[in-house]
Amino acid sequence: MMQRSSISASLTQKFFNDYKSVMKQYETEEQIELTKYLLNTFSIYHEGQETYPAKIKLLKEKLESIQKKYGKKFKAYKNGQLHKYFHFDTVLAEKEIYTVEQYNKLEEQSLTEKEKEIFIQYCYRGLQQHLDELYLESEPESKVQLEGATGKTKGKGIKRDANDKITCLSQYQTVLLMYYLQQEKVFLRGEYLSDLDAGRAFEILTGYSQHTLRQNLSKYHLYQTTVNLKEIDNLLTRLKIAIGKDLKAS
Repeated sequence: MMQRSSISASLTQKFFNDYKSVMKQYETEEQIELTKYLLNTFSIYHEGQETYPAKIKLLKEKLESIQKKYGKKFKAYKNGQLHKYFHFDTVLAEKEIYTVEQYNKLEEQSLTEKEKEIFIQYCYRGLQQHLDELYLESEPESKVQLEGATGKTKGKGIKRDANDKITCLSQYQTVLLMYYLQQEKVFLRGEYLSDLDAGRAFEILTGYSQHTLRQNLSKYHLYQTTVNLKEIDNLLTRLKIAIGKDLKAS
């Protein structure tokens, strides 16, 4: 029987075998979208937020929007049953890590907290690596600009560094602002606005690279540091003060 210490590694290997089989059915941009969805899912479990109704609702809405957009093409993803890897109480049986006889003899038939933690970390890191590789395979953004639809080109850009102080927020703080604005429905999200389009819009507004913004938006949680959150909170305080002054004057 397999040693208990190797369960997380074996489960991770099986996950990526299934993941790669599913991804073969999709174009590069579709693989990027599905991989980002999986990354967000693992991120929520990694942060211990799977019991947060709002987080789970967002995941469900995102998957529904992907299913609606892909139509019958979504069947390949559904048949891959990748969602079963998040059934930590039954995954060892559902994914046949053990034979039925071996499974029935296990003292602990679900993943332990440590095994769950290691599995999530392995998968998250692996998916992030796959996502980076997919971006390298995708068409340059210069080929997918919306110039044909608008008849216009974007304004002359500037080269920015992540912390150059040209605007009041750093690059990572700008990503967090994008995330929170989407969550609070200040602008479109899900099927109505891709990360690619959001990145383009914020590049025009801030000068930060749309490619970098797009990539970082999928891993926003990495930038939720105390410093970054306080900076955004200070910005909102300044906005509230400015609005308050105008309210008094009106």
